[in-house]
Parts: sequence; structure tokens; C-alpha cells
Amino acid sequence: MRIRRWISIMSAILLFNIVLLASCQQTTTQTVSVPVPTITVSDADKLISENVGNQDFVILDVRTPDEYTTRHIAGAIDISYESAQFKNDVAKLDRNKQYLVYCQTGVNSAAAAQIMAGLGFKDVQDITGGYAAWVQAGYMTCGCPGTVINQ
Repeated sequence: MRIRRWISIMSAILLFNIVLLASCQQTTTQTVSVPVPTITVSDADKLISENVGNQDFVILDVRTPDEYTTRHIAGAIDISYESAQFKNDVAKLDRNKQYLVYCQTGVNSAAAAQIMAGLGFKDVQDITGGYAAWVQAGYMTCGCPGTVINQ
């Protein structure tokens, strides 16, 4: 009787270990990172000035709608990176236009620009340091109404 019980326990332990090991196998997914150019706030200001009225140039604010409506770079539209719909909303944009992307500090805009590049956007630049660097450098901001794509 003892031997049967011992065999049953050992079988259960062995089965448990096999299941445990099988669930721990690592699967690797290779993602290709597309480099996204960054741009300084001074070069971004120059780029904006050169493209006033250009329908093929878009300033994209990826901060939250609250941050955007408080103050933003004039002419920017807002698609919040934090929205669950971000990727779907940004995918609706024209991939052939030129995009200047920013967030509060440059972290989310770098990720957003990376997503855009992965979706096939041809010309995306990320403002280094984001909106905080823009304000710190003394460039103009707008508290005017704008376009919020997602809430």
C-alpha cells in the first residue's frame, strides 16, 4: 500500500513539474524598432514657422485632453497617448503628411512616434523634452480652443 501511495505522490509531483516547466518556457517575439528622428524645441519652432498654412504639416499633441485644453502649442491637434483608442485614432491620420509630435516631457511622444512609424507614417519627428522644454525655452503657447480627437 505504501509503495502505491508513494508512486501516486511522485507521479503527481512529476506531472506538476512538467506543467510548471511547460508554462515557464519563454517565447520570443522579435520587434523591429524604426528609428524616429528627434528635433530640438528651437528647430521645432523654426519648422512650425516655415509650415504655417501648410495642410500637409500637423502638430500632434499626445498629452491628455485636460493638459491640451489648458495650454498647447498653437495649431496642434490632440490625440491622447493614454487613451485606449490611441493606436486606432492615429491610424486614421494621413500617413503621407509631416508630423511634429510632443507630450509633456518627451517620453510618451517618443512612444507615440514609434507607433506611428510602425504604422507606416513617413515623416514623424518627436520634440526632445516635450512641452516642458518648449515652455522652458520661452516659446509661445495657446490656451485657445483646439481639436481633441479622443477623450
